[in-house]
Amino acid sequence: MQKLAIDSSTELGRILVNAVQPADLPPHRRAYQLFRVEAPEITPGKTRSISHLCTTDVCFAALQTLSEGGESRMHSHAAMDGFWMVLKGRAVFLSPGGEAFRLGPMEGIMIPRGVPYSFHQEGEEQLNILQIEMLHARARRNTYTSYGEACSEEHIARAQAQVDFYDARHRTVPVDGPAAS
Repeated sequence: MQKLAIDSSTELGRILVNAVQPADLPPHRRAYQLFRVEAPEITPGKTRSISHLCTTDVCFAALQTLSEGGESRMHSHAAMDGFWMVLKGRAVFLSPGGEAFRLGPMEGIMIPRGVPYSFHQEGEEQLNILQIEMLHARARRNTYTSYGEACSEEHIARAQAQVDFYDARHRTVPVDGPAAS
């Protein structure tokens, strides 16, 4: 896996910095995307890593690894449904009303577009959680809304500084043959 700097100079950087906007996703390609996940490192002083697995014109998948203190703030995505499944460790997803959904290995949650949520790692064991985000096919914009304290550019920069980013993609293979009907 290749460690990445997250800025607008790369395709993955634009996708992550801009909160998965339709214009930043690649055009549809008839190709298999192969990836290999190695145990991602979390640099001392950081709280999570995100390993990019694959991306299509309507889907983004990653493995997030969170250590103690790794958490997201309450937020929603206007045009993106999120599928999350715990592979290792424990996660707590929170609703805006404070309802807690505690998940262990091989348990998950689907969060429809527009529904606010936050999540964090729980317990001493590192959390590995599979994230698959599906963009609404007709969406022109995926508005990211943060709830609670104001979300300034400085806050976003601080949050991104707490994350190590990796690209687990290692091979793309074009599909031969006719398209499915």
